Amino acid sequence: MRLRTWALSCTHEGARSPFNWEYLEVLLRWGYLADAPLNLSGEDMAEQGVPGVRLRFHLPQEFHCNGVAFISVLVPRAFVGTGTLGPDDIFSSLIEEIAGWLAGSGPQYSLVRLSHRQHPESPGSERPFGGFATCINELRQEYYRQDHYRFPDVGEISGAFGVMQVTSSRDGSAGFTVILILENRHRVRVFVPQCIAVLPFAFVLDWIEAQERFASRR
Repeated sequence: MRLRTWALSCTHEGARSPFNWEYLEVLLRWGYLADAPLNLSGEDMAEQGVPGVRLRFHLPQEFHCNGVAFISVLVPRAFVGTGTLGPDDIFSSLIEEIAGWLAGSGPQYSLVRLSHRQHPESPGSERPFGGFATCINELRQEYYRQDHYRFPDVGEISGAFGVMQVTSSRDGSAGFTVILILENRHRVRVFVPQCIAVLPFAFVLDWIEAQERFASRR
């Protein structure tokens, strides 16, 4: 879980440090690579035929494993300099890439997939499924109070925030379908692969949050 703590941290050494945040804001709003902080660098690249910028989040030394010293997030050039993405989108993609790396499922390329759809909504636009963030945050609090929870065993958690239902997909080895029923009765459906489901529950919640964020940008 220490890797997740680094990815969520706003401290000087954390992935979301003020230096990284400023670097990303300059890139996403103005379209150029400023002087990079010590633990973040960018370079031009192309993936799946999509030109873009590869952002490398350099891992702290204690997390280097099997020659892996950084986690990459790919930002299509179509989104660079437009202000349609914000740093939070990059950090959501980082969390998703870390989860995929830990699960051995390979790169996720969320933002590249977005580039094949319509342009994402602008920051500040109303997001669908009001109450989703509250629901996820309450689930995190529930997890920390009862850390014996493991995702496939949850079944259903209910409370003031809403209800989370977990069912196996048609092929039980393929993963799980999660339905979040929010206070306003909106339903959010997310698929969680088996390899992600076996990660610590907090990582699974982060994965679900990233899927909703990117799925809502259509």
